[in-house]
Amino acid sequence: YTLRYSWAANPPVNTAVVYPDCSRPPGSISSNVPVINGTLGYLDVALLPPGETQFTIYLDVFDSGSGSVSVTRTFQVKTTAVQITAVATVNALEAEDPFHPGSFTKLIKATNDPNPAVPEVSIGGAFSVTGSAYVVGCNRILNQFVLVRFDAPPANPVPSFPNASGGTQLLVPPLQPVIYDNTSAHPWQSGCFPAITPNIILNGNLVAFWSVDHCTFGMISYTVPKVKPFPFWNSNPLNGRYVILLEVQDVPVPGPGPSVVAAVDQAVVWIDNQVPIASITSVGGLGPCVDLHLKDYVGTTAEIRGVAWDPPIDPTAPQQRPNDNFGSYSLSFQKNGGAGGGIPAATPTTRVPNVWPTLPAGADGVLANWDIVNALDASSPTPTPGIPAAAKLARGERCAYLIALGVSDTTHVGDSGTNHSVPAYYAITIINDIS
Repeated sequence: YTLRYSWAANPPVNTAVVYPDCSRPPGSISSNVPVINGTLGYLDVALLPPGETQFTIYLDVFDSGSGSVSVTRTFQVKTTAVQITAVATVNALEAEDPFHPGSFTKLIKATNDPNPAVPEVSIGGAFSVTGSAYVVGCNRILNQFVLVRFDAPPANPVPSFPNASGGTQLLVPPLQPVIYDNTSAHPWQSGCFPAITPNIILNGNLVAFWSVDHCTFGMISYTVPKVKPFPFWNSNPLNGRYVILLEVQDVPVPGPGPSVVAAVDQAVVWIDNQVPIASITSVGGLGPCVDLHLKDYVGTTAEIRGVAWDPPIDPTAPQQRPNDNFGSYSLSFQKNGGAGGGIPAATPTTRVPNVWPTLPAGADGVLANWDIVNALDASSPTPTPGIPAAAKLARGERCAYLIALGVSDTTHVGDSGTNHSVPAYYAITIINDIS
């Protein structure tokens, strides 16, 4: 037997047919397994033409000779694909809200584990929102979708918003909402001939708008309307917990009739656009513009003090991720613009100073206790491993050194997922006056 389908006045095709053994055209155009009151096959709705609500199914059955029998039946195919699946390419999934145990909502997590012990991920910068926005069938069809945001302070469980009313559009009007009305300006399918593709968004970037494709046919240049990614929503300067909501509206077919909310989906996002704080306040107890003498550190270390700190996203919320998203800090040195090496950090994954939720004015802490003699004395009997000879000082030599501090957080910035990172530098003259 074979399965085909058609819509409107189009001839029957088999492109979206899937047989019970999961085979499909063009590899398999029929099935030779008898079916009695069972499943003949399926239609892959992702391959059905957008904007169509009614299809006719054609079943042709052949015997081992030349006999055949055919039957048709017309169906309404209803598709509801309204979902946010990722924000900034980080997965969105239903899980327990770690700030309100027992309350479940859609969170942004780096893994597919709904366990509340797996932390949410803070995001920032300009990013995409991945998902689907399409409803069709039962005499109704998509006519618009919109992305909005709501404040969702962590002091309370995440509310469920019934629609986009009262929300702030992610894109500046008139770029949203994205309108579908099956006109020449908003067709269900378009593209440069012969590459005609749907304009609906299924598992794509919902940060989108109506734009155009520039086409050439022979000597003729022309444009066609096309839904395209914007492609990013710039969240800066927001900081806090928010809900991103997708609202899809539909209208009756053939119409006319009012547009109503067909479905919504939402995801909670912790947005962080604050950069860490990095500074070096002293090296070996010495302030800037003071010479450091290696002889003063024989048998001891040079304390490096400063600040490696990151503010909470919401200072009123508990100290846990993603509200507390401090990442790490590292230290290094460089001799007069040449060779250098690393300086072991005292507490590389802990804020310096380790205070919460605000940094007092003038506060600093210990970034490192640097074994500076064994690191820089070219004649040291117990040299620090990994420091090249060119980065050291011969006895009686002096040179300028640059101490570098780098501080980063764990925020997933943009779709690329880089973190906020800030450097700080401290120049000092070091004299090897060890005798």
